[in-house]
Amino acid sequence: MYFYAAENTDVVLNIIGTNEEISIKLKPFAFNFLEDVKSKYELILYSFLNRKYLLAILKYLERDKKYFEYTLDESYCLYANVFQGVKYLNFLCSTRSLSNIVVVDTSVKNFPLDPDNFIPALSSSTFLPKLGRILNFIAKESDVRKVIKKYSERTINNQISNQV
Repeated sequence: MYFYAAENTDVVLNIIGTNEEISIKLKPFAFNFLEDVKSKYELILYSFLNRKYLLAILKYLERDKKYFEYTLDESYCLYANVFQGVKYLNFLCSTRSLSNIVVVDTSVKNFPLDPDNFIPALSSSTFLPKLGRILNFIAKESDVRKVIKKYSERTINNQISNQV
């Protein structure tokens, strides 16, 4: 899922307890994608956002159905030494194995410590349906890192592009 301020927003959300608003634009097919992958994966929303913004987005997304089991906000990002604001999957590893975690994000720079779990998010309007097919394939594997690592970013992008 991608959330960002945009001129052509889908919705403007009021932040509870403040006079602030956040504008979001969802990728096409966002709710269909969530519905499909929820049946195969535990979904965790992990963002650099402050919790108040993240909760507003979560409330909007889950207005009809709960998709996300957990939310991780900026307090779950590393801000020490060379790690200035990176997402770190070991926050999840007390109850989960890295072999079962797939990360979809716009930049591998957000996950420099866990690149083998990373699938790049594309800006294409048909990206989410294609990503759903890739995730269906990966879900059958015992160690998702082996499958993801086997493909370079270019190969994964080519697979996504060719699976129309």
